[in-house]
Amino acid sequence: MRIPVISDTNQLSFEIASQVLKNRKLDESLNKLKNNLGEILTNIRFRNEIQDAEFILSFGKPEKDPWQQLKSSVGFIESFAAKHKKKICFAFDEFGDIEKLDGVEIIKLFRGLIQHQKQTVYIFTGSYESVMNKLFVAGKSPFYRMVKIIQPGFIESQYLINLLKKNSVNWKFSGNPSISEGVLNLPEGIHIISGFSFRNILSSIFRIINRLILKQFLKT
Repeated sequence: MRIPVISDTNQLSFEIASQVLKNRKLDESLNKLKNNLGEILTNIRFRNEIQDAEFILSFGKPEKDPWQQLKSSVGFIESFAAKHKKKICFAFDEFGDIEKLDGVEIIKLFRGLIQHQKQTVYIFTGSYESVMNKLFVAGKSPFYRMVKIIQPGFIESQYLINLLKKNSVNWKFSGNPSISEGVLNLPEGIHIISGFSFRNILSSIFRIINRLILKQFLKT
């Protein structure tokens, strides 16, 4: 889940719940619920999935406490995993941007819940080392000594070039664009890529990086 696109605590709560339900392909049902309460009556799968998560029915209602909603959404990650007897990995991309919201309070809330969860592994990624150190490494950070710091380093260029070639169809290359190291040397390489969604490529690469980080985490 990408933090930079989140505008407030209410949206953060909603997106967390949506990402969880995505595991059951029910995220679109949650979107429909905001404008049509009938979704809960007509969609039996959706109704059964959220029967122990009544807080979901309160999304979009301004009178509801946004902090209670956020607490419920984070708790929903763990209860969903326990319900389906599976471990779940939840990733927050560019987590440093949480400071643009009520960063300190959100992190305190996260810590209070996460420390008791057994079924969930969290990945917090960020582009700025100083910001991430402030949030997770500094002695006064709520997450101090609670997280494992992983610095994956650089991914070899050839690996990403092969990735682009292998996924050219899925990522909707137009025609037969040349793929070279220039693609990985932005902004010079941007003009090489034409007729397809570069955003989709970045999103897919991010998912792969998350898997690499998770594999490294599980090995240690």
